[in-house]
Amino acid sequence: QIFYGLWLASVGALGAAEAGCDSSSMLIMDKIMVPIIATMMVTFLASGHAMMATDAKAAAKAAKELFQRFDQASLIDPTSAEGERLPAVRGEISVRDVVFAYPTALDRPACRGYSL
Repeated sequence: QIFYGLWLASVGALGAAEAGCDSSSMLIMDKIMVPIIATMMVTFLASGHAMMATDAKAAAKAAKELFQRFDQASLIDPTSAEGERLPAVRGEISVRDVVFAYPTALDRPACRGYSL
């Protein structure tokens, strides 16, 4: 949309004559309004790119941290038979009336009244 508006301005399609205005308002439209509108379009485009750049920077940082965790060597070998073993594990776990919502959607609980 922004590029289309800039193209219209570059070919002179945003002038007052094209809008059916009289000659006195043509000066205002052609000499004042078109540059203002074109500047606003460029500003909106630049601000959109700036917002995406900060999001991309945060995403790149998060991806780097995630891959560092993937590459980290484990201190425990899960396939080894060495180490201490518990003689027996007994007990019970109960979960009653659990309510949970994600921080980004507090008004829509993902879990409401869950019991196990």
